[in-house]
Amino acid sequence: MKKVCLIVNPISGSGRGVRAAREAAAAFEALGITATIRPTAAPGDATRFAGESASDHDAVFAVGGDGTLNEVVSGLPAGFPAGIIPVGTANVVARDLGVFTGAAEAARRAARGVPRTFDVGTVNDRCFLAMVGIGFDGAIVQAICEKRRGPISMATYVAPALSTLWKFRSPTLHVEVDGVRQPIPHHGAIITNTRNYGGLFSVTPAAKPDDGLLNWIGYKSPSKAALLGYSTFAALRREAPKSLATYGFGTSFVVTSDTPCAVEADGDYIGTTPIRIGIRPKGCTLLAPPVERP
Repeated sequence: MKKVCLIVNPISGSGRGVRAAREAAAAFEALGITATIRPTAAPGDATRFAGESASDHDAVFAVGGDGTLNEVVSGLPAGFPAGIIPVGTANVVARDLGVFTGAAEAARRAARGVPRTFDVGTVNDRCFLAMVGIGFDGAIVQAICEKRRGPISMATYVAPALSTLWKFRSPTLHVEVDGVRQPIPHHGAIITNTRNYGGLFSVTPAAKPDDGLLNWIGYKSPSKAALLGYSTFAALRREAPKSLATYGFGTSFVVTSDTPCAVEADGDYIGTTPIRIGIRPKGCTLLAPPVERP
């Protein structure tokens, strides 16, 4: 790489985005790589900046979280390498790729990183890289997005999660996978491309982001006790018992509900059911850290 563009969400990472971009740029410059920083100001900026930068840069980096990376990838031509300087709240994709380090070290490793193909999910008219959540987690993200006025952190999720748990009424979902309707209704579902979920959890530990498939979990019980149980198994990165949840995989999903149900994708609230989900195998190229050999 000789020239990279760093597209930064200024409010990512509790407002650390711009500082992280400057640290990453300095690390690239020290390696002889010219780095251009482009801060975003509104939704859609990262997608537009990525498309503009692809013509005269060797790679485009998202300095932010999963939402910023989602926008960057959405604007790049197929096969053009994207990178991550993770300063978001959850950094789900970065964790799946093994990018855990600070901005400067992430840049140094990216400079000698290896391109990795990554499947891209589609939900209605937008893309996702990590997951789509329908039901309880969608309602939590909706509550946060409606009140958000600036940077957020993991602590930001605590009060909305508890409030949502208290007043949440589980919907009745009908899930169709690869054209086959599931025989029982569910009361929430998460469809994933990655093992990691929300930074600290895993709801589908068998998921692989480059196998051409999306994994899913459907919640069988609507009770609040069951919701807490699902969260416990996710924190332990284990599958819940089959008596509580349905697990599977596929390439296309249709999710409907008896009443409109909140939906989130890559940590952004995107509306309510019904939704259609698909996948573009190897739909993008991400720079992963090199494999460290003993």
